[in-house]
Amino acid sequence: MIFVFHGLGNNLDLSYIDIIIKFVSVYITSVVVELIAMLHYIVSKVFDTSITGLVEIYKDATNTKYDKMKGQEN
Repeated sequence: MIFVFHGLGNNLDLSYIDIIIKFVSVYITSVVVELIAMLHYIVSKVFDTSITGLVEIYKDATNTKYDKMKGQEN
């Protein structure tokens, strides 16, 4: 729209472009901050164990799955 307005021979004040750029930069910053906050919330609620706890859970799950597969072969 800015390009069409300027292309028709109308003078476009640079302060309008400056305001638009500032708005877009603030908008993008707020979206990034909101995404980081949502990620923090999800991680804190879902992964309430430590990294070592998650590794132990993964090891137990894979051992159980391997034992079940081994039992079906016999």
